[in-house]
Amino acid sequence: MSLSRQIKTVFIVISILAFIAYPFLVYYGIESGYVGLVLVFLVAVSLIRVVLYKGSASPLRYSVVFTMLTVVAIAILSSLFKRYELLLYYPVAVNIIFFTIFFTSLFSTPIIERFALMVHKELDAKAKRYVYYVTVVWIVFFVLNGLTALYFALYDIKMWTLWCGFLSYIAMGVLGAVEYGIRKVVQKL
Repeated sequence: MSLSRQIKTVFIVISILAFIAYPFLVYYGIESGYVGLVLVFLVAVSLIRVVLYKGSASPLRYSVVFTMLTVVAIAILSSLFKRYELLLYYPVAVNIIFFTIFFTSLFSTPIIERFALMVHKELDAKAKRYVYYVTVVWIVFFVLNGLTALYFALYDIKMWTLWCGFLSYIAMGVLGAVEYGIRKVVQKL
């Protein structure tokens, strides 16, 4: 692996970790008064990630870039208007973005089918029907997760931090594990 590829990988890992930690960083920034430093860090990481995704073949490449640019926009608006609670709406925006991607994909090739086709050359009719419904399940998840994040953003920053920084990831993991188990059963039928 070349040095430039290693550096790119390190920056991608840092940016992923930064966005997993986003709720904790925002909470710390707002509660401690260091929100300006948090804003600069988040904008820098977002812009680096946008540059790193240039030329990516991932089916989600545009959503990653759009999501990172959303962070930049929210950070700029928060800073301009000194309304740092706007930072709490980033997870809501992410869920809206992914809801939109997954929902609109139902009218062509469902996004989960695109992921499956990265592993399998083709899918039979049964598999296509299955991944269609898995896409619908994820759409419902993004709606519920986004509404939960919105509720906590409006009413309780500590619960927002806990939900967006930890519990929503547990919910995603449980959903993924349950889907995997169901998929294995369906494949045997």
